[in-house]
Amino acid sequence: MTSPATHDKLSATVKSHGYYGLNPNQVHIFECKTAPPAFAGEPLKALTLGSATLSRGVPGSGEVFATLKRSGALGHMKRSGVRHVEINAVDDNILARSADPMFIGFCIDSGLDGAAKVVEPQSVAPVYAAVMSGSSAAAAEGEEAAAASDLEENIGFLAPAIGSYYFSFAALNKAATYYDTNPLAMYRMVPNAKLPSKAPAPAMTVNLPPNATQAQRMQAQQAIMAAQHAAAAAPAKPVEGYVPTRVISDIFCAQGSGPLAGASLAYLGVDKEEEFSPLFGGGPHLITPEPEIAAGDLLALTTGWVENQGAVVQCEEGVEVSPLISYAGEGLEALASEGHIFVEPYEISLQGASDEGRAKHNAGAWAAPVLLAYAVGAGLAAVKQIASK
Repeated sequence: MTSPATHDKLSATVKSHGYYGLNPNQVHIFECKTAPPAFAGEPLKALTLGSATLSRGVPGSGEVFATLKRSGALGHMKRSGVRHVEINAVDDNILARSADPMFIGFCIDSGLDGAAKVVEPQSVAPVYAAVMSGSSAAAAEGEEAAAASDLEENIGFLAPAIGSYYFSFAALNKAATYYDTNPLAMYRMVPNAKLPSKAPAPAMTVNLPPNATQAQRMQAQQAIMAAQHAAAAAPAKPVEGYVPTRVISDIFCAQGSGPLAGASLAYLGVDKEEEFSPLFGGGPHLITPEPEIAAGDLLALTTGWVENQGAVVQCEEGVEVSPLISYAGEGLEALASEGHIFVEPYEISLQGASDEGRAKHNAGAWAAPVLLAYAVGAGLAAVKQIASK
């Protein structure tokens, strides 16, 4: 899903790269045209960018449901026989595990309608996994049961979703229909300190004497038009306000009502160090001081994979493992076993190429969609960075 600001650029990028090895019929790029208006003041009033244009905010991830239906993407999924869908809403998460077989398999085996990956709070680790998976262990008597109950009541504060969601196709279709028929459902006003705003050009008059000549009147009219044009051309100024926003995780917060009332929903706790590190970030749980931190997190993760196999990493930065070689640390036995020593962060044997430069990998059928999702996410992040400048 793209926005009006990124659609053309991302479509052109994917096409110019040959759809990253996929058949063009397998790639469906659709545009979210919903742009909620911005508000400010007491009482709240709509912000403008001139006399006839509303200031608008960025649509939240919750727009994906109705947009899937309106764009025809949902119908395309149905015709293709899709039964299970994973959605990644944080497109600049460099550690995201797209098409995660463990996550999707867990959801299918558990018969879930929907699930969200969440960051596991270390302080409640013993009972956290049980509560998140809906295990009967969470209902056990004693201290653990009490701790689990407290956790359930405060889950919104303790376990923020990291933007990776699963939905069965039936649940996805149900949610899309709900939002399409209830266009204002689940919105909440979210503060934003940098909303563009510009007041309409003011009405202007010039007091001319009754005996003013035609030339004087024309000069006055031209001065008024020039002043109004300058006011209209002036850049918008950022102001503090609010934007109506809905996000995917709202579905998991609605108890007994909302888009998936009565559905079987769950959380899956994961380690932040393994699955969540956004390049740019935003919001209370996604703050990233600088993109280099995400790069360091990726190197720390892949270095751990290599060291777990018995290899020695001597370079301070760590060592990079290409996704062509390993998805989550598997398949490294022959490349990083005991006796292997790595002195540089970029080792060709861990990049999916042989010494002769020929590509090699242990990737299965999952590789193409994973690489496509990674490439599109990187493209979105790049476009966001360019737009911010």
